[in-house]
Amino acid sequence: MAPGGLPASPDGDKYLEALRSGRARVVVVSNRPPPEGGDAAAPAWQVDDFKAEAPPAIADEAIAGLLTALAVLNRPLAPRAIEQLARDFGLERAGDILRDFLAAFGGRYVVKAALAERLRAAAAPDELRAAHRACLDFMARVPHLFDAPPAVQLTWRLRHARGAREDERARLLAEEAIAAFNAEGSYTRIAGVYRTLGRERSILAVETRAHVAFALIQLGEAQRARDVLRQIPASALERPGLRLRLRVLEAEALRNLPDHSSHLKAI
Repeated sequence: MAPGGLPASPDGDKYLEALRSGRARVVVVSNRPPPEGGDAAAPAWQVDDFKAEAPPAIADEAIAGLLTALAVLNRPLAPRAIEQLARDFGLERAGDILRDFLAAFGGRYVVKAALAERLRAAAAPDELRAAHRACLDFMARVPHLFDAPPAVQLTWRLRHARGAREDERARLLAEEAIAAFNAEGSYTRIAGVYRTLGRERSILAVETRAHVAFALIQLGEAQRARDVLRQIPASALERPGLRLRLRVLEAEALRNLPDHSSHLKAI
C-alpha cells in the first residue's frame, strides 16, 4: 500500500523492487483525497502499470486526439464505450490500436496515469477544449455506459462544459444538477456544485440560487447563504411569491448568524 501515490526515490524504490521481484501479488497505490474546495466532479484516482518500457510514440493525429479525450475524461470505460468514443474521431477497432496505452481496471480500461498526465500537460488550450467538448457530447449521448446516478453524471458533464468554455451549457447543467440534488436533499452536493462554478454563478436562475442558499443554511454556512441572496439583482424579483421566499431565506440566514442584531433583523 502506497497511500498518496508512489513516493519519490529512494522511498518509492521498495515498492518497485517488490513488483519487479515477483514477491508482491497485489500492490495498491491510492491517491491523496482532493483538496478542500476542489473539483468534486474530477476523478480522484488513477490506474497505471509498472512496465519499465515506455509506451510507443503517438504519431497519428486522430489517435492522439482520442487519447487526450480519454485522459481528460479519466474514467474507466468498457471496451464498447471506448469504441463508441473512438468513432467520434473516425477510428474503428480502437481496442487494438490503444492496447499499449491503456491500463485495465476490473474489466474496464483507462489511459495509464503517467501517460494521461503527460497528455494533459502537453495539450494546447484549444486541444484541451476540444477534448472536454468530445467528453461532454459523448456523456450526453450515452449516459447508460457510466455507473453513476443521473444527478452525479450531470456534475461530470458540468466539469467538461466548463473545460470546453461553453458557458451556457455549463449554466444549464449546473441548474439541472442543483435541482436534482435539492429534490434528494443532498445539500453537501449542492454546495459542491456551486463551489466549482466561476462566472456562471452570476447567470444562474433565481430559483437555483434559492436552492443554493437553502442548502448553505442547512450546512451551517449562513453568511455564505446571505451573500448568495444579496447577489440576486432586484430586477429579478418581480414575482411576489419568489420575492417572499427569498426574504424568508434571508431571515433564516440572519437567524443563524451569531450576533444578536442579526436575530433582531431576522424577526
